[in-house]
Amino acid sequence: MTLRALRFVPVLAVLALAGCDAEDPSIDFGPLEAALGCSLEGQLSKNEPLTGALDGADCTLEPGRFTFYDGENVDAYAFRLTASEDVRLNLMSDDFDTILHLLDEDGAVVATNDDRFPGGGSTDSEIRADLDAGSYIAVVTSFDMDEAGSYRLRLGAD
Repeated sequence: MTLRALRFVPVLAVLALAGCDAEDPSIDFGPLEAALGCSLEGQLSKNEPLTGALDGADCTLEPGRFTFYDGENVDAYAFRLTASEDVRLNLMSDDFDTILHLLDEDGAVVATNDDRFPGGGSTDSEIRADLDAGSYIAVVTSFDMDEAGSYRLRLGAD
């Protein structure tokens, strides 16, 4: 597995799955949720952006488990690739400073991104990766623990 866009913050990860149908029955949420320690919000489908919101009702993880702070809110989505593929995950919000994590099916961090363009101009997140076939988890969170609001998440080919 090779990665591009070497701007990673080694604490959060997002798992995204390209090449999957809207309700891919081959994705077994059980092991993915166990690896993450939270329930998944749903599935990502390639080129079908979704909207969501971080709020107090979201799953919270222990510090050091893909988060900076104790009790940080996260949303997580699964996707499955049926073949190796270059993918791009985009996370955008007008309400908070986004962080995106990509995890493999064992919960290991594949990539993390805080700001798409470090040094200014954007607090949105982007991960570009050449991924093997398999299941992945995209984890959405914020830079600061008390941030909340709506977001848009998209999985596409790179």
